[in-house]
Amino acid sequence: MLNAAFEADAEKIYRGEEIINSVRLTPPILPYDRQISQLLIRCSKIATQQYLTGKTIPSYDGNIRQLPAYSSDLDEYKQIASFRGREAHISESVAVQIPWIIPVTP
Repeated sequence: MLNAAFEADAEKIYRGEEIINSVRLTPPILPYDRQISQLLIRCSKIATQQYLTGKTIPSYDGNIRQLPAYSSDLDEYKQIASFRGREAHISESVAVQIPWIIPVTP
C-alpha cells in the first residue's frame, strides 16, 4: 500500500515535470513592483475573508468594506461585483485496513 502511494506521487511529479518542460515560459516584460505585489496580497486576503464570511453568515451581501482586512486606502478602488454560488458537497469513502494485534501471554 505504501509503495502504491509512492508510485502515485512519483507519477504526479513526472507528469508535472512533463508539463513544465512542454511550456515555453518567458520572463515578465514589466519589472517587479513591490507595492503592487503587497496590494495583490492584501486583496487576496480580503477575497478569502469575503468567501469565509459569506459561507458562515448567510445574510452577508459580499461588501468588502465590512471586512477586517479592508482599510480606507483601498477606497480609490471600486468593488464592481459580488458572486454567490452553491457549495459542492463532496464525500469520498476510503477503505482502511487496521491490523489487529493480539497480545500473546506466555
